[in-house]
Amino acid sequence: MLARSEWYYDPSDHRCPHDAWLEELRIRETGSGARQSKRSADIAVRLLGAHHDGHIELRYRDVRRYDCRLNHPNAVHVAHADWRYDEFRLSEAGRLIHEIEWWHMGETGRWIIEAADVTFSWIPAKPAEA
Repeated sequence: MLARSEWYYDPSDHRCPHDAWLEELRIRETGSGARQSKRSADIAVRLLGAHHDGHIELRYRDVRRYDCRLNHPNAVHVAHADWRYDEFRLSEAGRLIHEIEWWHMGETGRWIIEAADVTFSWIPAKPAEA
């Protein structure tokens, strides 16, 4: 399980999301059934790893709730900045809750995603061509 992996919380491990930068947040809603009325949402997050030598991808399946806030109205050119802290916990219904704090000279954003599951992928960068 991702939340119990030692490397996940070790900033010296290149797969650790601490200090990674957001590259993409994608929300996808799909439907099934005769009228496509059975709706389901998934979230995909792509980060540039803190060591800039690969990408981290997190995929949340069957999202029931999310709150993604950016909190720095007076800052210039900061965006989300660094992935500072995150925590996994279970909701009362037994679903995964992932809380993420973004940081640059103060909190810049906070996300809370509640989903059935999350998967993690590490994609090493391709060596630069000479």
